[in-house]
Amino acid sequence: MITRQGKPAYGPGSLSDQLARKREDRRDDEGRCIEEGDGAGGPCGSHFIGFVTADDRVHGFAYSQLMNYTLEKISESEHKADAPQDRVQLFFSTHDVTLSGWRLRDFLRLLRDGKVATVKTGHARYANLRNDLPFVAEIKIAQVKTQE
Repeated sequence: MITRQGKPAYGPGSLSDQLARKREDRRDDEGRCIEEGDGAGGPCGSHFIGFVTADDRVHGFAYSQLMNYTLEKISESEHKADAPQDRVQLFFSTHDVTLSGWRLRDFLRLLRDGKVATVKTGHARYANLRNDLPFVAEIKIAQVKTQE
């Protein structure tokens, strides 16, 4: 065992144990669209929310720029079994962000607590893989037009 100042240089367990834990952590992330932060920044801090769109572009917005939001049921979901059920519109000072997915009321709880770090999309076929978590199928970002 390699030690530094009398303490193990690496975490407890063998390399195979560490790799098994990493695989388990990765398995827990399957079907997860919301990455949580520690909530330390919150709405009044300088923390950002990242949105990863389907084309793998990352858009970041400061919590302090979030002015309001709206949660609504999507009426098309009544006619299509695999259509997202919820839509959340987030209104930032310079952009509007629209999320479509399932269980987005749970997403709003995390957002209000300042715990959302990153939101990414997932394929709709994985929406029910984790019924205990919000799932985002689509992210749309539009710049707010200023009136002159």
